[in-house]
Amino acid sequence: MVLYYILISLTCIRSIASGEHGESWPDGDMLPLGVLVNGHRTSLSEDEQLSLFSLWCIFRNPLIFGGNLLELDEFTMSILSNPEVISINQASSNNRQLWANKVPNVQAWAASGTLNSTYVALFNLGETTSSFQFSFADVDLTGNSCFVRDLWLHKDLGQSTGSISVSINSHGVKLFQLMRCYSPRNQPPKNSK
Repeated sequence: MVLYYILISLTCIRSIASGEHGESWPDGDMLPLGVLVNGHRTSLSEDEQLSLFSLWCIFRNPLIFGGNLLELDEFTMSILSNPEVISINQASSNNRQLWANKVPNVQAWAASGTLNSTYVALFNLGETTSSFQFSFADVDLTGNSCFVRDLWLHKDLGQSTGSISVSINSHGVKLFQLMRCYSPRNQPPKNSK
């Protein structure tokens, strides 16, 4: 049932993102995270809760919490108060699905961020851990060296050229910010003031 909910959400959001229904605003419903209003815990695992919140952010869906604010646990609070992830929802553009099943059971989404950065969300819909190389070419960063940051871990993963190694738990997500590295001869344009 839980995976079905996430699959239906991905399908509906992909349909809206593709423009199949003309101009429309995403409305994926409330986020059933943590303890729900009826006092029961969500049926989503921690990985599934991170996946759902990541999907809502990368697609810029309204973030409407469907749980009980009076019974927030530390994990749920860490999801709802992650400024790096929420900034994708609030300030990204060109949000789109990159591919589905290029890697079995994995979907990739991307968005353009501020300061010439790119956000990448990789969702594992399979029943086992998925390990693979994510190519920067998928987000038009072919041959570029990028600084990589894991937004859920709040961790800089260093500089990488061409691709990054990824391992995603079953029903889990990896959410990265890629920032193109510039050499002294290849600097980004300076902001005009």
